[in-house]
Amino acid sequence: MRLGSFELRPGWLPTLVTVVLLAFLSGLGVWQLERAQTKRELLAQWRHQKDAAPRPLAKVLAGKAPRFTPVTARGRFDGGHQFLLDNRIRGNRPGFEVLTPLRLAGGGAILVNRGWVPMGRGRSDLPEVPVPEGPVEITGHLAPPPSTGIRLGAADPGRGRWPKIIQYMDAERMAGQVGYPVKARVIRLDPSAGPGFDRDWGPPVRFGPERHEGYAAQWFALAVALLVIYIAVNTKRRANADGVASDDE
Repeated sequence: MRLGSFELRPGWLPTLVTVVLLAFLSGLGVWQLERAQTKRELLAQWRHQKDAAPRPLAKVLAGKAPRFTPVTARGRFDGGHQFLLDNRIRGNRPGFEVLTPLRLAGGGAILVNRGWVPMGRGRSDLPEVPVPEGPVEITGHLAPPPSTGIRLGAADPGRGRWPKIIQYMDAERMAGQVGYPVKARVIRLDPSAGPGFDRDWGPPVRFGPERHEGYAAQWFALAVALLVIYIAVNTKRRANADGVASDDE
């Protein structure tokens, strides 16, 4: 390919490597834009639902409820079978989120995220997580299971001690441990909804879509830089009839 007094003459190997890297870098940029859009939609849904009036849980579950729908539920907490979701950091302190089964008055059970508690001296020093006795009525937001990192191995070590420390929520496994079905979703207990722990939930994402857009810009910039380097390295000044590099056409 001639470009004035220059000629682009790349070899097949650098061309192949460049095409592969361009596709990889561009793909990462597109992925980050998709993550930004997903978080934008999630935040919009959360803002829309967070101040809405709560609805009875049974009616919400009977339809297709959006995430973060405010709900009310009645039942009894099963204080003998509680789960401590590990690796939850607040204020640079390690701790757990307390997931307590609520045996619903109409049958079935759902896990209630009653908030965050700090870790003691270690994972063998479990915090006290008391529950209200007798029938309760709670308000909260219906949410998917708490997000986790990479899932490696079983959700918990399988030891018989309660409360159980878990690494992530596995509704089927947890149902087998408590001895009754548990719904796959969770009620995040409202901060003002009676006894519980630290429940300053805030937005459902750790950082917003702007950071993903910044990452996307970096990946696209690297793709452009790679293309510029490819052209610069493989462009040579054309030689004239005497074999000397030409300065003009």
